[in-house]
Amino acid sequence: MHSNAAFSLGVFSDMKYTDKAVNNAPMLAVDSQRNISVDWKKHAQPWITYMTQNLSHGPYISHELDRIGGGQNVAVVIGIGQHLRAFPLELFINRLLSIRRAIQRLVARSPQTTVFIKLENTRELTSVMVCFSDWHGHLQNLAQREVFGDLRVGIVDAWDMAVAANTFVIHPSSAIIAHQVDVLLSHLCPAQ
Repeated sequence: MHSNAAFSLGVFSDMKYTDKAVNNAPMLAVDSQRNISVDWKKHAQPWITYMTQNLSHGPYISHELDRIGGGQNVAVVIGIGQHLRAFPLELFINRLLSIRRAIQRLVARSPQTTVFIKLENTRELTSVMVCFSDWHGHLQNLAQREVFGDLRVGIVDAWDMAVAANTFVIHPSSAIIAHQVDVLLSHLCPAQ
């Protein structure tokens, strides 16, 4: 199997992280030479974590999509799932439907904007199975495919990548992340 992991890691090696405001997580990275910026935002509650979270941080994804101007050089990647696994599937589907409507509004006002949905990946088999099992994640992935399937969005199938690598960790290795970035970049820059 040929890997472009070095390519994607090389592309982002010049990124400078400019803000570590929330839980010491980088929120903005910039590569001024290539005119690339990556702005990371966490979604609103629920957040299942052992760390204290500030409820004022993290807007709903749909609200954030409504704030984006969009454009030819704008790509939006949405990853949702792991923090919602312990909640009823209906809550997850309602959240997805809200995001779907916001994507439709974004694409209507800026058709050149590229949107990707990153499906969730597998997680540790030692997790509380009643709440966090991969069965719940599988159902959420199916729901995402159903809700976003007829929209013009790219899908990054993190689930299949995690299964193919025989890894079951909530935060995959940098090699798996690099493969996910490669898939995304292959859709953004197909001629490169």
